[in-house]
Amino acid sequence: MSGDGDMATFRRMPGQRTEGRLITGAAISALLVSMPLASAAAETRTFDFDDFNEVDIAAGVDATVTVGSDFAIAVEADEKDLERLRIEVKDRTLKISREYRGMSWSDGRGKIVATISMPTLVGIEASSGASVVATGIDAGAFAIETSSGGSAEATGRCESLDADASSGSRLDAEALQCARVVVDASSGASVRAYADEEMTADASSGASVKIFGDPARRDVSKSSGASVSY
Repeated sequence: MSGDGDMATFRRMPGQRTEGRLITGAAISALLVSMPLASAAAETRTFDFDDFNEVDIAAGVDATVTVGSDFAIAVEADEKDLERLRIEVKDRTLKISREYRGMSWSDGRGKIVATISMPTLVGIEASSGASVVATGIDAGAFAIETSSGGSAEATGRCESLDADASSGSRLDAEALQCARVVVDASSGASVRAYADEEMTADASSGASVKIFGDPARRDVSKSSGASVSY
């Protein structure tokens, strides 16, 4: 009887483990099946806006900007998020975001990806969790502003850069080679920029600023746990 009892216990234990494997396998299978379905649900829409030289991206939208080509705008998202898309040109600025529903734009949100090309770019703004990656910049004066967890990356060249970052945002312009840069960073924001002649940096409230290019003229102000290096 004791042998039978041991055997019964042995049978139950593998049964429990096998059931666990089956459940895990089913969960993985369901995930793998759902992934192509989610991809298949994505749609791409194109827009015929032109006559803009700045971009303002907000509300968790991810944007890639290529400078030097004709105007073109394509946005990819699922149908539900495309219905919430807000896109317009105002004062020569292309603005892309999504409308608020309830207390936040992020309620039930999915990914919105914008691909933009334009002949000339002189300014970038990224806010509220949005991200902008811009390449091919060739400008005299250029401006970048990030806030509220937004991020911006810029590549190219300019004569002067005005960089403003706040509220935990990230601004990476190390690859945007400029002669002069003015940086204002606050509230935990992070800025990386390049200047080979002159830099002015004001950092406060835990912000961090790193300037590349070894500029000869430097004007630095920092407070409340902020840092500036060069």
